[in-house]
Amino acid sequence: SDLGHGGSGFEPSIGFTKKISRCGFGFYGEAGLRVRDHSVPVTFFASAGASQGFQFSGWARSLTMNFGYNHLQDLSGPDVTGTLTDVTYSRRVKEVVRAVEGSVSLIDHDGWKYEYRMELALDGRNALINTLYGLAISVPLEKH
Repeated sequence: SDLGHGGSGFEPSIGFTKKISRCGFGFYGEAGLRVRDHSVPVTFFASAGASQGFQFSGWARSLTMNFGYNHLQDLSGPDVTGTLTDVTYSRRVKEVVRAVEGSVSLIDHDGWKYEYRMELALDGRNALINTLYGLAISVPLEKH
């Protein structure tokens, strides 16, 4: 079967950010649950990290760097079974991933945000251990 749980549902979570100095240093965090249908296990997720922001008055308005840790863990379920060529993977498989994450984002004078992020999986259970890269551009709907 295909990898992935294939269930839909909802995800209540709580997050925070706290700037602790005038020089732009702070902390962030989030924790929550994913509750899905089709017998997919409930998933607990959490992340925490530190951030450093800089303000500018030229072409760029701000630059922010983040570095943190995230954890994702299904609360129940069996392991993947089978051989290298014949894998049995059900929707109920218990996945666990521990990773470090980092990002750099820049906001220009027009409010456009450019972001590069990376997540490096440290270890896990029944999940891919890989490195994810992302690029994003956010365009404001109103001029600042």
